[in-house]
Amino acid sequence: MSNTKTNKASEEAKNPQEHNPYTAEQMADMRNKMKQFYEEELPFLRLSEEYEKLQADVEEHKVRKMTMMVRGAQMYAQMSEAEEKGSKPEPDVTRTDEGSKDKGPRKLKKD
Repeated sequence: MSNTKTNKASEEAKNPQEHNPYTAEQMADMRNKMKQFYEEELPFLRLSEEYEKLQADVEEHKVRKMTMMVRGAQMYAQMSEAEEKGSKPEPDVTRTDEGSKDKGPRKLKKD
């Protein structure tokens, strides 16, 4: 039974004009109603479009603001870390060890 339904559907798809239940007058009437509907809806759709664009702009500005806040916090954290490292005493590289004090010119061993 389902096989006959698919055969009918495929025949209708091949020849839609033969199985069209509407007259040309009815089709013209439906087109006019559709056209009228779309013309009535256009102002609302345009308002909706403007609203969606503005909402997207607001969200984009929020993201930029949050990004800048994060960057500022990261920069502050880096500066704080550098100040902490700067306040701790660094090892003195110029300091000499006990065994390497200047004792005069070096003398070579003689055999």
